[in-house]
Amino acid sequence: MLTVTMLGCGGTQPLPGRALAALAVQAAGHGVLLDCGEGTQTALRRWGVSAYRLAAVLLTHYHGDHILGLPGLLQTLGSLGRTAPLVIAGPAAGQQGVADAVAALAGALPFAVQWRAAETPFAAG
Repeated sequence: MLTVTMLGCGGTQPLPGRALAALAVQAAGHGVLLDCGEGTQTALRRWGVSAYRLAAVLLTHYHGDHILGLPGLLQTLGSLGRTAPLVIAGPAAGQQGVADAVAALAGALPFAVQWRAAETPFAAG
């Protein structure tokens, strides 16, 4: 069964009860997160979506309201004991700068983060 959960749809500023951009898609025990705005972790817990089972995070673009939840999410996955690599995919333009910033903020992790340009086909999970 395919399950789609709108985790957040707010823009630029989080509001009480309304997280920034994030959508979870789950099937066959794995999940994909589309965007990861501020408040995504709280929304995942609120709606009973397992962050631990994420195979990939797909980013539509690199505005803060779509990516600023990433460092905390990565830290949480590490503290949960994740060791499987996590794919993060998004537009090629600007990706290296975002990857560097996220890595600096998240710190050392017990799993690999594999950045992919969305223009290149990839498989996750």
